[in-house]
Amino acid sequence: MPTVIDLRRPEERERAPLPGSVALTLEEIEDGAHGLRPEQGPFTVICTLGTRADLAARYLRADGLDARRGSPD
Repeated sequence: MPTVIDLRRPEERERAPLPGSVALTLEEIEDGAHGLRPEQGPFTVICTLGTRADLAARYLRADGLDARRGSPD
């Protein structure tokens, strides 16, 4: 089961929570300050529209992690 990384804003997460997901910002992922380890993956990254999730998945893959964009639906 993949680890879900939720890039949505706090108010978006309140409206549609995803229990067990990890809330991070795109900036934390871009800066490498995410603290994620390969053994926690694979990772599915979500946001409201998909743009941030696509970028974040690319950054995570560049960090050597198995990550792909998902959908919050």
